[in-house]
Amino acid sequence: MIPGVNLNPQREAAIHAKFSEWADHFQIAFAQTGLRFLLESYEALVRSLEDGNTSYSSDTGYYKFTNDLSVRDAIEVILDGVPDTERIRIAGLVTPIDQRYQLLQSGSAYFLPNRNRQARYPKAKFWWYYGLPCGVHE
Repeated sequence: MIPGVNLNPQREAAIHAKFSEWADHFQIAFAQTGLRFLLESYEALVRSLEDGNTSYSSDTGYYKFTNDLSVRDAIEVILDGVPDTERIRIAGLVTPIDQRYQLLQSGSAYFLPNRNRQARYPKAKFWWYYGLPCGVHE
């Protein structure tokens, strides 16, 4: 069971398989609170960027930022693995957070275009990797 997501057992198993190599702390939190964990983590990241309360130093900043942002990858795994009606419902929950993040990418001096190795991900699918906070370098 994935809390907060309506799935048949086959789709649920497929989603769990995609997360099988993710960090243990992620898998534990995801098993306990499911979709809520993903949405709350993503919202907290966006809020911290909006408020300027981040801890992405130049030494570990890129890794920490992309690690924190990988929660958006996890949401995409869910969106890709659910039936259309569930995808629409979940997209309705994530879209307002996405819109806030996109404003930071395009309208804030805090973000710079990301010209690093993340560019290997197609922008249409992984748009959230196409901006890094100023001062975060690969």
